Amino acid sequence: MTASIKVLGTLGLVGLLSLAPLYALTRYPSLFSLRHELKLATGPIGSDGQKILAAFMRDLAEERHLIRLVPVPTETLAAGGKALTNGQVDLAG
Repeated sequence: MTASIKVLGTLGLVGLLSLAPLYALTRYPSLFSLRHELKLATGPIGSDGQKILAAFMRDLAEERHLIRLVPVPTETLAAGGKALTNGQVDLAG
């Protein structure tokens, strides 16, 4: 093996190892974040289920500062389930 092939191989490996964290940062930003945000499909605005979830989110915010639930109102429970299967939300209530 010539010295130039060894140098090119080493530079290629260093380049790949330096680009891997950048790829992970753009593809999976939650790995580098201390705070986790979860989208939660809720029922219609003003429903009893949404009121219970609002109380739960307040309690969670007081006890777990690194987790944040973001409510996403849906028209029906079926619409919430569909949003969950489509990947638009992380949780459905």
